[in-house]
Amino acid sequence: MNATIQMLLSLHGPAVYTVLTALVFLEAAAFVGLVVPGETALIVAGVLAARGNISLPLMLGLGCFAAVAGDSVGYAVGNRSGPAIMESRLGRLVGSTRWEKANAYVQDRGAWAVVAGRWVSIMRALVPELLTW
Repeated sequence: MNATIQMLLSLHGPAVYTVLTALVFLEAAAFVGLVVPGETALIVAGVLAARGNISLPLMLGLGCFAAVAGDSVGYAVGNRSGPAIMESRLGRLVGSTRWEKANAYVQDRGAWAVVAGRWVSIMRALVPELLTW
């Protein structure tokens, strides 16, 4: 993780915006959020803005856009591939009972599941897919 942060701190110009926006997008997208440090990228963006390397308002706008776009992609992936994901090797590892419980939770508490899902990484990765079933 330190190497990633050091790499981000060494970037300049448009590359900073591109890399940080991509990390936020990927973190919010389906399943990728489990391994991509999007929140850390936003903290690094704040440090870079405090140093005067980048524009804070621009990075905030890009971060918000990337998070919404990533969630939308996650929803689209779930809408299109949800059942196939459940039948995949990884989906079978999760087990049908857990899938059913997760689906019931999202169906019963839709909006609250989405809000809670923003704060728990595994839920953040799965909630967009579950919303489509």
